[in-house]
Amino acid sequence: MPRLSSSIQVLVVGAGPTGLFLASELRRYGVHVRIIDRRQAPTTQSRATDLQPRSLEILEQAGALSGIRPGGRPLHAINIYSDARPIARMDFRGLDTHYNHMFASSQCNTELGLREHLKALGGRVERGVELVAIEQHERASTCTLQSHDGHIEVLRCEYVVGCDGARSTTRKLLGIPFPGATYDEHYLLADARVTWDLNRDELHGFIVRSGSLLVLALPGHDEYRLFADIAPSDRREPCREAFQEILDERAPMPATVHEVGWASRFRQHHRLVPRYRVGRCFLAGDSAHIHSIIPGQGLNLGIQDAYNLGWKLGLVCRGQARAALLASYEAERRPLALLTLRTTDIFHKTFTVRNRLGQRLRDVLLPPVGGAPWVHGRLVDLCAELSHNYRRSPVVSRLRARIFKGLQAGERAPDVCLTTDDGSTTRLFAHFGVFAHTLLVFLGGGLGSLNIDRKKVEQLAASLPQIGGHVVAPVELRVVVAGPEGLPAGLDRWVQIDDRRGAIHRRYGAKRGGLCLIRPDGYIGFLGPLEAPPLLDYLAGRACLVSAE
Repeated sequence: MPRLSSSIQVLVVGAGPTGLFLASELRRYGVHVRIIDRRQAPTTQSRATDLQPRSLEILEQAGALSGIRPGGRPLHAINIYSDARPIARMDFRGLDTHYNHMFASSQCNTELGLREHLKALGGRVERGVELVAIEQHERASTCTLQSHDGHIEVLRCEYVVGCDGARSTTRKLLGIPFPGATYDEHYLLADARVTWDLNRDELHGFIVRSGSLLVLALPGHDEYRLFADIAPSDRREPCREAFQEILDERAPMPATVHEVGWASRFRQHHRLVPRYRVGRCFLAGDSAHIHSIIPGQGLNLGIQDAYNLGWKLGLVCRGQARAALLASYEAERRPLALLTLRTTDIFHKTFTVRNRLGQRLRDVLLPPVGGAPWVHGRLVDLCAELSHNYRRSPVVSRLRARIFKGLQAGERAPDVCLTTDDGSTTRLFAHFGVFAHTLLVFLGGGLGSLNIDRKKVEQLAASLPQIGGHVVAPVELRVVVAGPEGLPAGLDRWVQIDDRRGAIHRRYGAKRGGLCLIRPDGYIGFLGPLEAPPLLDYLAGRACLVSAE
């Protein structure tokens, strides 16, 4: 029996986008983490391609987007046609985010950028290493690793996270079932060089009686991702001739397929684990959920799983949060995975319906319903994943704060573009703390312009040092100043955000003074009045942060 070789804080199993991003986040928090992958080389296949706006925000906040950007291209809208007639359009350009577009990036490009990001943080992927056994104990897990050359290593890990895909070894070793089903259709997918008159800045879906075709432009000249459903009885393989036949049949304009690169024939599944955690072991990404690729959500769910779990494990491993915080990972992420499975199933069945009545109903009802401004806005927000929220999370404040109109604790904190006196611009997200909770102190429209209790503001100013020192985890304070009046004594020592144009106050609905605490992952944990006691109770209570006392 091999002896215990070493001890680490976190073992990440799987070096796809989810595992790479999680390992990078843990490195940012100074956690001793190892990441292993049984494959001896990174993927060279494009696989998942769509990064949604929320994922772009997250990758930027983590400092990981710059290495991905050069190898991708923005996509501003999704267009759906039935027999060459437009029946639906989702335009991302009106989104309330700096990234008002999707981003087409091959999985090999995304992984390359994330590997370089991990390397810059001092991490590396251990290739050809497989997890073969897990034995859980009260304070740690004992993991047995086997290298491709047969070498066995026994490792003590405080936590283990399985990011090893739909066929997850980690999930199987933990005995977690993966219930769900397989769609009837078969699919052909390819990265191909095609010449045709098609808008490369948007994603297109073409539906005809015999099937559908999804098309998105890749960064290379005349390079496209082609995705077509075929009947189970159709024995065609994904070659140039097969895709030429499909384009001749389904595309509404002349098209020539010159060559096909990476290609695959496959089936799609929709599955979700009943739990994301067993003891000290967690699942993230495709090891926990898979669903239809229509309309491109899977990779994004995994990245956001990693971002959610990363800051929580980071604070717990640093002794700045109680282990109870980790229970909120499943409570926050699984409902969103379930929502995504349900919505992608609706998209999938709407797009692939074969019977004539269903097709007729879709083609008649979708244009007026999907074109209604309210419905369009909700669909785009849902696809962009900006409307995903944690309002029902056990670690989000339940305080009813009517100060912030249209905003609730558990929602994504909105970004705001700010213009300075010299005409330059910056963004609110740039003021958020790194690894820290950020407390925005709103003073309303200015101390002289609104009826704000100056004594209450001065009492808050005296309490701010207590807020920062009440918990071990860092809480960075930002005072959002809308008016030209000077700050009362005690507030002028904190970092100020100039909001004299009122853009932040308007976007956050802060007509009066109030407190907004933003978690390290950019979601709002607490909304409340200009008073310290409710916030202090939240920090040491529901927030699960370790008290400094």
